[in-house]
Amino acid sequence: FGPNWHPMGTTRMGLNQQLSICDENLEIYGAKNCFILSASVFPSGSNSNPTFTTLALASRLSESENFRI
Repeated sequence: FGPNWHPMGTTRMGLNQQLSICDENLEIYGAKNCFILSASVFPSGSNSNPTFTTLALASRLSESENFRI
């Protein structure tokens, strides 16, 4: 495996508010209706391009009841 040129993990997604920025629905803790949608929510990087996983998260978020306006 070579180096990873896709920055990830700067706004971690997680269940623990003390250790992450957003929840599993990509909503920022303490900021209702404010969502993060990028590879930055991944807990750590990988050697794979994150584009398709980010698109899957976008699709999931767009269909989520939490995201309805």
